Amino acid sequence: MNEDKTGNFRVLAADDEELILKVYRDILLKKIDDASLSEISDLEAQLFGKKKPEPAPGYSFELVTCRQGDEAIAAVRQAIEEDNPFSLALLDIRMPPGPDGVKTAEAIRALDPLIEILMVTGYSDVDPREIAQRVHPPHKLLYIQKPFHPQEIYQFVCTLCAKWKNEAFIRNYNERLLSHIEEQTTELKKANQELREEIRVREESETALRESEEKFRDLFEKSSDHLYLHDLEGNLISTNLAFKNECGYDEEYLNFRNIRDLIPDRYRDKFDEYLKRIVEKGYDEDIMILRTGNGKELVLECKNSLIRDSEGKPVAVRGAGRDISERLKIEEQKHNLEVQLMRMQRMEALGTLAGGIAHNFNNLLMGILGNSSLASLEIDANHNVQKNLENIRTLVESGSRLTRQLFDYSKSEANVVRTTDLNMVIKKTAEAFGGSRNDIRIHYQLEDACNIDADRGQIEQALFNFFINAGDAMPSGGDIFLETRIVSHLEIVGEPSDVKAGDYVRLIIKDTGVGMDEETKGHLFEPFFTTKGFVKGTGLGLASAYGIIKAHGGYIHVISEKGEGASFSIYLPVSIKKITSEEHEGQDIAYGTETVLLVDDENIVLETSEQLLRYLGYSVIKAQGGREAIEIFSSKRGQIDLVILDLIMSDVRGEIVFDTLVKIKKDVKVILSSGYGIDDKTRDIINRGCKGFIQKPFDIKDLSLMISEILKEKS
Repeated sequence: MNEDKTGNFRVLAADDEELILKVYRDILLKKIDDASLSEISDLEAQLFGKKKPEPAPGYSFELVTCRQGDEAIAAVRQAIEEDNPFSLALLDIRMPPGPDGVKTAEAIRALDPLIEILMVTGYSDVDPREIAQRVHPPHKLLYIQKPFHPQEIYQFVCTLCAKWKNEAFIRNYNERLLSHIEEQTTELKKANQELREEIRVREESETALRESEEKFRDLFEKSSDHLYLHDLEGNLISTNLAFKNECGYDEEYLNFRNIRDLIPDRYRDKFDEYLKRIVEKGYDEDIMILRTGNGKELVLECKNSLIRDSEGKPVAVRGAGRDISERLKIEEQKHNLEVQLMRMQRMEALGTLAGGIAHNFNNLLMGILGNSSLASLEIDANHNVQKNLENIRTLVESGSRLTRQLFDYSKSEANVVRTTDLNMVIKKTAEAFGGSRNDIRIHYQLEDACNIDADRGQIEQALFNFFINAGDAMPSGGDIFLETRIVSHLEIVGEPSDVKAGDYVRLIIKDTGVGMDEETKGHLFEPFFTTKGFVKGTGLGLASAYGIIKAHGGYIHVISEKGEGASFSIYLPVSIKKITSEEHEGQDIAYGTETVLLVDDENIVLETSEQLLRYLGYSVIKAQGGREAIEIFSSKRGQIDLVILDLIMSDVRGEIVFDTLVKIKKDVKVILSSGYGIDDKTRDIINRGCKGFIQKPFDIKDLSLMISEILKEKS
């Protein structure tokens, strides 16, 4: 702020252009010739209707200049405090970035009701009537448009300063007159004092009211909440800046706009219900959804209160809304993650149940397969019953495959893990599937070096199940797109918990089938869930595929919509190992004469296995349960060459029995047997010295070869 103290009139000039301020200085601080004074006198005579005065010796001014409205307001406030007020304020209408000239004029008028104000602007679109409505009184406000003539400004300044001076003189004269009247008439003086006190109180109240309104307006506009005022019909009376900005509408559009116009059609009935509630209760909290200027929907959490007049009659509603759109998104994401977690927990529980069922069923199959194998060996190969026995073995194999699918769903690890070229497995499995469905076209986009550590048989089974699922979704034919690519763990989506860091092979299996709705996707990997009915499907295909992928440390993400096909993204950890060739063995039944301790808590398994072993030539000692096995081995360890130990028993767990046997005889040879497949627990026992593992139901050939191989090993 610059100040030049050289005259008898104080003038305040506010403009964001330094050039304009310089012009004011040149005009007001420069001496004016007699001809100019004569023109000013003529103008003064015309404005105030009095005779042309004699030429004055000239005007001088004390000029204070400001670049912003805030500085101008501060200067007026300081002048009032120092009892040295300004006669005139020259205000530019537009002074970014602070308050504009009109707001500045309002604030200055609130501070100094007597100051003359001259509004100056270079824009023709500013309506003087609007300014006059906002800045009162109108007789102390003039308006001039840039560009202006220097003499014109000088005339205005001189005339308005003279007017201000004359009004001050009149005020002083009136005060003296009132004082004289008070001296002459005591009663009139008393009455006048009461009147002046009333005027003073009223002026203070008005000033306080104006200041309060300004503070409220400032808080109203600067609040981050969406503040609004509407009548009882829903027509907007006032909105703050946050409301306008967030909704994307300007003041002109929102002025007396009915809120219904901003609400999507499907929510307008709720707004009518809200208007009834607010009148009845006087207060309301609810969610309001508005359509913004760019077409998006804005979700506001609103608190509204009714405004009443002095007689208690409802007149309007004030409200505050807070944007909760982002919070709702976060809550929705949280809900989705919780749903995914619940699904995973449910599937894990189903997996445990499925594994238990499969284990018990395998024990039954063990009895059936063992007895049918023994019966087949006891009769002539050409006997008519051989065909029936072969049918029994075939049915047992089918049942075994069914339980194997249940195990694949429930297990946490793969059985026989080797480094495998996933692309080769994909092509082999896809070609096998394609041979059965000539109406389906298979497209490949496979990236090189997609090696994984996997049980190849399980991966083939999982892929085949995915292909069958895709084929079922395309009964009239279609396309399957297969794509592999190496990705980072950061690109894995759809998992509610942290994904293990590292690189993964992403296999995308995409079909052009009928797609799935959200309900179907929610149950997709659950065992026994099928959309085909149990006549056509077991509901175990995708469940076992899910278990296999999880057992290999992988993840699955599904994208599908009804009528839009389905896309399965399968992520498997990349292997850095080299691929080694697999060994293929084919041998006949092996016989022996050693002594075997057979341990199981199921009678049918114990009896069947005993018969198989005796047929192979072995001596058999039976133990029904872990406790009996420990007692027998303690007393006969020198006679026993091999122990076949059931892993899951009701009295003593198999791993405890194994550890006890090792303590009794360090080099004991033990084969674990279980209706479950190999898991972490089984691998741990094998790593501690167990010689082998055989899964129920097993046939006589597999059993004989494993026993023969282990017994040949040197202790």
